[in-house]
Amino acid sequence: MKTLHIMLIVGISISMIITAILLLQNSSLQQQIDSRNNVMNSGSILDEYEKQFGNITLGYDPPHVSLDGKIYIIEGIGSVNTNVEPNSTYTIKTNHNYLIQAHFTRKYDIKPSLIYYVCHLQILNSTNQLVMSEWGDITLIPKQNSSNCALQWIPTKVGNYTAQAFATEDEIGSAPLLSSPATIHIQILS
Repeated sequence: MKTLHIMLIVGISISMIITAILLLQNSSLQQQIDSRNNVMNSGSILDEYEKQFGNITLGYDPPHVSLDGKIYIIEGIGSVNTNVEPNSTYTIKTNHNYLIQAHFTRKYDIKPSLIYYVCHLQILNSTNQLVMSEWGDITLIPKQNSSNCALQWIPTKVGNYTAQAFATEDEIGSAPLLSSPATIHIQILS
Protein backbone atom coordinates (compact mmCIF):
# COMPACT_ATOMS: atom_id res chain seq x y z
CA MET A 1 0.00 0.00 0.00
CA LYS A 2 2.86 2.32 0.86
CA THR A 3 4.38 1.62 -2.57
CA LEU A 4 1.12 2.54 -4.27
CA HIS A 5 1.03 5.90 -2.43
CA ILE A 6 4.62 6.63 -3.45
CA MET A 7 3.87 5.74 -7.09
CA LEU A 8 0.78 7.95 -7.00
CA ILE A 9 2.74 10.89 -5.54
CA VAL A 10 5.53 10.41 -8.12
CA GLY A 11 2.95 10.24 -10.95
CA ILE A 12 1.22 13.41 -9.76
CA SER A 13 4.61 15.16 -9.41
CA ILE A 14 5.65 14.17 -12.95
CA SER A 15 2.27 15.31 -14.25
CA MET A 16 2.68 18.70 -12.51
CA ILE A 17 6.21 19.11 -13.93
CA ILE A 18 4.98 18.35 -17.46
CA THR A 19 2.08 20.79 -17.02
CA ALA A 20 4.47 23.51 -15.79
CA ILE A 21 6.78 22.97 -18.79
CA LEU A 22 3.85 23.16 -21.21
CA LEU A 23 2.58 26.36 -19.56
CA LEU A 24 6.04 27.95 -19.87
CA GLN A 25 6.26 26.97 -23.54
CA ASN A 26 2.76 28.29 -24.16
CA SER A 27 3.62 31.55 -22.39
CA SER A 28 6.79 31.93 -24.45
CA LEU A 29 4.91 31.21 -27.67
CA GLN A 30 2.18 33.70 -26.71
CA GLN A 31 4.84 36.36 -26.09
CA GLN A 32 6.30 35.72 -29.55
CA ILE A 33 2.85 35.98 -31.13
CA ASP A 34 2.10 39.19 -29.22
CA SER A 35 5.45 40.67 -30.25
CA ARG A 36 4.84 39.81 -33.92
CA ASN A 37 1.30 41.22 -33.76
CA ASN A 38 2.63 44.46 -32.29
CA VAL A 39 5.06 44.80 -35.19
CA MET A 40 2.35 44.05 -37.72
CA ASN A 41 -0.17 46.37 -36.03
CA SER A 42 2.31 49.20 -35.81
CA GLY A 43 2.12 49.22 -39.59
CA SER A 44 5.68 50.43 -40.05
CA ILE A 45 6.38 48.10 -42.99
CA LEU A 46 2.91 48.52 -44.46
CA ASP A 47 2.95 52.29 -43.91
CA GLU A 48 6.25 52.58 -45.80
CA TYR A 49 4.86 50.48 -48.64
CA GLU A 50 1.70 52.59 -48.85
CA LYS A 51 3.71 55.84 -48.80
CA GLN A 52 5.76 54.60 -51.73
CA PHE A 53 3.16 52.78 -53.83
CA GLY A 54 -0.27 53.80 -52.56
CA ASN A 55 -3.03 51.74 -50.98
CA ILE A 56 -3.46 48.45 -52.82
CA THR A 57 -6.50 46.48 -51.77
CA LEU A 58 -6.52 42.69 -51.60
CA GLY A 59 -7.81 40.89 -54.67
CA TYR A 60 -8.08 42.45 -58.09
CA ASP A 61 -11.00 44.20 -59.64
CA PRO A 62 -10.88 44.86 -63.35
CA PRO A 63 -10.35 48.59 -63.79
CA HIS A 64 -13.33 50.88 -63.95
CA VAL A 65 -11.14 53.61 -65.38
CA SER A 66 -10.01 54.67 -68.78
CA LEU A 67 -6.63 55.64 -70.13
CA ASP A 68 -5.52 58.39 -72.50
CA GLY A 69 -3.17 57.10 -75.18
CA LYS A 70 -0.63 58.87 -77.35
CA ILE A 71 1.79 57.41 -79.85
CA TYR A 72 5.26 58.64 -80.85
CA ILE A 73 8.02 57.71 -83.27
CA ILE A 74 11.57 57.66 -81.98
CA GLU A 75 14.42 57.65 -84.50
CA GLY A 76 17.91 56.94 -83.23
CA ILE A 77 18.91 57.64 -79.64
CA GLY A 78 16.87 60.24 -77.80
CA SER A 79 15.18 61.71 -80.89
CA VAL A 80 11.53 61.69 -79.88
CA ASN A 81 8.98 63.38 -82.10
CA THR A 82 6.31 64.44 -79.61
CA ASN A 83 4.85 67.05 -81.95
CA VAL A 84 2.97 64.51 -84.02
CA GLU A 85 -0.70 65.33 -83.70
CA PRO A 86 -3.24 62.48 -83.56
CA ASN A 87 -4.20 61.29 -87.05
CA SER A 88 -1.38 63.31 -88.63
CA THR A 89 1.21 61.96 -91.09
CA TYR A 90 4.85 61.47 -90.20
CA THR A 91 7.48 60.83 -92.87
CA ILE A 92 10.29 58.32 -92.25
CA LYS A 93 12.79 56.37 -94.38
CA THR A 94 13.17 52.70 -95.25
CA ASN A 95 15.90 50.60 -93.61
CA HIS A 96 16.21 52.89 -90.59
CA ASN A 97 15.60 51.73 -87.05
CA TYR A 98 12.52 53.27 -85.40
CA LEU A 99 10.80 52.80 -82.10
CA ILE A 100 7.03 53.23 -82.11
CA GLN A 101 6.15 54.15 -78.55
CA ALA A 102 2.75 54.38 -76.89
CA HIS A 103 2.26 56.45 -73.77
CA PHE A 104 -0.83 55.78 -71.64
CA THR A 105 -1.93 58.15 -68.89
CA ARG A 106 -4.38 57.27 -66.16
CA LYS A 107 -7.62 59.26 -66.10
CA TYR A 108 -7.99 59.55 -62.35
CA ASP A 109 -11.23 58.56 -60.85
CA ILE A 110 -12.03 59.44 -57.23
CA LYS A 111 -9.90 56.64 -55.74
CA PRO A 112 -6.81 55.62 -57.77
CA SER A 113 -6.42 51.87 -57.83
CA LEU A 114 -4.14 49.18 -59.14
CA ILE A 115 -4.68 48.88 -62.89
CA TYR A 116 -3.59 45.87 -64.90
CA TYR A 117 -3.90 46.25 -68.63
CA VAL A 118 -2.42 45.05 -71.88
CA CYS A 119 -0.84 47.56 -74.26
CA HIS A 120 -1.33 46.72 -77.94
CA LEU A 121 0.74 48.29 -80.71
CA GLN A 122 0.15 47.50 -84.35
CA ILE A 123 1.25 48.73 -87.75
CA LEU A 124 -1.14 48.42 -90.69
CA ASN A 125 -0.38 48.97 -94.36
CA SER A 126 -2.50 51.09 -96.71
CA THR A 127 -4.95 48.19 -97.24
CA ASN A 128 -5.34 47.75 -93.44
CA GLN A 129 -3.38 44.50 -93.42
CA LEU A 130 -1.41 43.87 -90.26
CA VAL A 131 2.32 44.37 -90.87
CA MET A 132 3.54 44.12 -87.28
CA SER A 133 1.98 43.70 -83.87
CA GLU A 134 3.24 43.67 -80.27
CA TRP A 135 1.55 43.57 -76.89
CA GLY A 136 2.77 43.80 -73.33
CA ASP A 137 1.36 43.46 -69.82
CA ILE A 138 1.38 46.70 -67.84
CA THR A 139 0.58 47.32 -64.18
CA LEU A 140 -0.03 50.82 -62.86
CA ILE A 141 0.23 51.10 -59.10
CA PRO A 142 -2.02 53.68 -57.38
CA LYS A 143 0.62 56.44 -57.28
CA GLN A 144 1.78 55.87 -60.87
CA ASN A 145 0.20 58.13 -63.48
CA SER A 146 1.44 56.71 -66.76
CA SER A 147 3.36 53.99 -68.55
CA ASN A 148 4.94 53.29 -71.92
CA CYS A 149 5.22 50.37 -74.29
CA ALA A 150 6.98 50.20 -77.62
CA LEU A 151 7.85 48.14 -80.65
CA GLN A 152 10.95 48.31 -82.76
CA TRP A 153 10.45 48.61 -86.51
CA ILE A 154 12.78 48.76 -89.48
CA PRO A 155 10.49 49.47 -92.45
CA THR A 156 11.65 47.87 -95.69
CA LYS A 157 8.92 48.91 -98.14
CA VAL A 158 7.92 52.35 -99.35
CA GLY A 159 4.27 53.18 -98.72
CA ASN A 160 1.66 54.55 -96.37
CA TYR A 161 1.14 52.93 -92.99
CA THR A 162 -0.85 53.48 -89.83
CA ALA A 163 0.46 52.89 -86.31
CA GLN A 164 -2.15 52.28 -83.61
CA ALA A 165 -1.92 51.82 -79.87
CA PHE A 166 -4.72 50.86 -77.51
CA ALA A 167 -5.21 49.28 -74.09
CA THR A 168 -7.46 46.33 -73.19
CA GLU A 169 -7.93 43.94 -70.30
CA ASP A 170 -6.55 40.94 -72.22
CA GLU A 171 -3.81 39.91 -74.66
CA ILE A 172 -6.18 39.01 -77.46
CA GLY A 173 -7.69 42.47 -77.57
CA SER A 174 -11.23 41.13 -77.36
CA ALA A 175 -11.97 42.65 -73.95
CA PRO A 176 -13.45 46.15 -73.77
CA LEU A 177 -11.06 48.94 -74.69
CA LEU A 178 -9.65 50.92 -71.80
CA SER A 179 -8.46 53.61 -74.18
CA SER A 180 -9.46 54.92 -77.56
CA PRO A 181 -6.96 53.86 -80.20
CA ALA A 182 -4.15 56.40 -80.58
CA THR A 183 -3.28 56.64 -84.27
CA ILE A 184 -0.60 58.23 -86.42
CA HIS A 185 -0.12 57.87 -90.15
CA ILE A 186 3.33 57.13 -91.51
CA GLN A 187 4.62 57.76 -94.99
CA ILE A 188 7.75 55.74 -95.74
CA LEU A 189 10.16 57.03 -98.37
CA SER A 190 13.32 55.39 -99.66
